[in-house]
Amino acid sequence: MGGKMIHSTTCTSSTMFISIIDLSQRHLISRMMKSKLIVILLLLNYNISNAQRYLGMTSFQVKDATYNIEHIDKTESGNSHPGYLRIANSGNTLKNEKIEMPAKIRDHILTDIVTTESEQKKVKDIIIAKFASIIDKFKNETVIVRYYIGPSGDIRELEFLLREDTQFTPDELYALEETLKKDYKFKIENNGMEGVSFVPLHWAIRFRQD
Repeated sequence: MGGKMIHSTTCTSSTMFISIIDLSQRHLISRMMKSKLIVILLLLNYNISNAQRYLGMTSFQVKDATYNIEHIDKTESGNSHPGYLRIANSGNTLKNEKIEMPAKIRDHILTDIVTTESEQKKVKDIIIAKFASIIDKFKNETVIVRYYIGPSGDIRELEFLLREDTQFTPDELYALEETLKKDYKFKIENNGMEGVSFVPLHWAIRFRQD
């Protein structure tokens, strides 16, 4: 008896169930990848915006204080910190004053002003205490401060040297200046500043991990 053999493809309920799960997983993975991409783009946008915070700026104002910004040229020879920003309170005057320093003081001033690791830690701890809730965002910072130190170790004025991509906002720099002036005093040994009105000193506080 002649006849045709019919081939049929059957789909069991279990196969359909697996297909549905597989489709759902694909949708879930797709949504997760889109979410991750959005987060990455937001972080990238934040970092770019932050890196450009001071781009093109020559000054900013916080409360009653105005700060001048100098962009240190990366290509000009002789610059000690190329690619950095020099940010200073416009009310500062000591930078332009001539220092009269006798030889006996000049020869020992860098050792008479105590800048040991323990003193550096004190300064760092002051910064950490001031910005406790947001300190993690400064983990890659190197804060170089040019202090103008009075005879008793008081900070008469200061200015900041910061990388162009610094995380410090204008409000935070204002708070940092006020805090350092109020909460830190340099130790001076051997009457090392006798007869001198002030001494400028660069001192770095490193939060960077590298």
